[in-house]
Amino acid sequence: MRFNKQELITLATQPSNKFDKEGPLYVTEKQEGFFRKTEGEETSSNKGPNAKTHHKRKQSLSCIGGTQKVSLEKWCRLRGNLLFYFKTSDQFSEPQGCIVLEKYRCVKQGDLKEYDGYVFYLEFEDGLRQRFATNTEQERLEWMQAIGLAGYDVKRAQLKYLREQIDKKRGMIHDVDVDMLRLQTGKEIELNEVPICESAISCDNLLCDGNGKPPNPSVVVQVTSNNRAASGWVKYGRTEVIERSSNPQFICTITFRTGDGLNAKSQIRFTAYDVREKVTQTAVPIGWAEVALGVITDTSRLRIPLRTQSPCGGNAGFITIATCAPDLEKKTSRSPAKAGLDQQQQHQHQQAIGHRRSQSLPPKLGVKLFIPPPSKLALVFTNPNIHTYRLHSGLGGDISVQEIMLESQLC
Repeated sequence: MRFNKQELITLATQPSNKFDKEGPLYVTEKQEGFFRKTEGEETSSNKGPNAKTHHKRKQSLSCIGGTQKVSLEKWCRLRGNLLFYFKTSDQFSEPQGCIVLEKYRCVKQGDLKEYDGYVFYLEFEDGLRQRFATNTEQERLEWMQAIGLAGYDVKRAQLKYLREQIDKKRGMIHDVDVDMLRLQTGKEIELNEVPICESAISCDNLLCDGNGKPPNPSVVVQVTSNNRAASGWVKYGRTEVIERSSNPQFICTITFRTGDGLNAKSQIRFTAYDVREKVTQTAVPIGWAEVALGVITDTSRLRIPLRTQSPCGGNAGFITIATCAPDLEKKTSRSPAKAGLDQQQQHQHQQAIGHRRSQSLPPKLGVKLFIPPPSKLALVFTNPNIHTYRLHSGLGGDISVQEIMLESQLC
């Protein structure tokens, strides 16, 4: 892993109230083991012009299978999922290293005291095994409990519980958000998942207010979920806010994913809002439309009316959904003449269904969805948050942008 040495040293030497647990531990080392070979066994420190104090590190030796192992007493500090160990048992000694507590389990080694104390192990999924020992059985129990609760998954579960308690105290009943639903169900976006489709949204002829001023439109997308943790509509995404426009063309796109439980029968609701105040997100609904996801994927460009919220009904404008589907078909060899004919027919077809908002550009959005190459980011990062954008250009197509934000498991 890559890390900033100075930042880790600064983190390891912060005040005690910043740490979940600290104290001495016997750390077993060997020449070709988990840790590097330590330095000299005797150190000295000066405390005044004529005072010189010597202290020796406590250590125990054992011979297992012909390999000599050394159990040295070191000062250890636990913060989050980082276990720091120092050069000696003195808490003011220099930090020597750090263990990232992920994909591991804490195992006790019997109830009897061994040559260096009461033993427990850290066993990692990749096969590494690190031995520790404490002076008393109570210390071993406390360290095992603290280390056992240091994993990232445990911290996320605690965060979920605290959020639920805060909402319960406030008496908040709000729409279910897809990010919160993923947190509740323990599901994350799979970085290498091929999405069902990506939809770009635009509106036209939106109603103005009583003074004739155009709205500040933004579109919220909701989906029906088959998940038991959520009933009804789930907020799936939203566009940016465009000021003073009855014919907005939104840059933010919506990517629909199978991993969220969506299929062709899933209902999608598009609700256009007039955002009156950006900071507090105070908004008034303009109109809404519902359509099945299967209809969206089968139609590259869909224009449907927005219904008003009033009992008398009526239209509040129109919404256009331009959809790009992933290109999963295998390319087949064709003759040059046939390939040229197909391109000509495709160009004529695009001209026939071209949209008025892009007359000077290619007549429609590209129907091929950009699929990024397989990534190994999931080995180090978790809880991804992905946003997609499409911008018009005069270069023969649209500019597709994918923004990925992740949380590191190593901090």
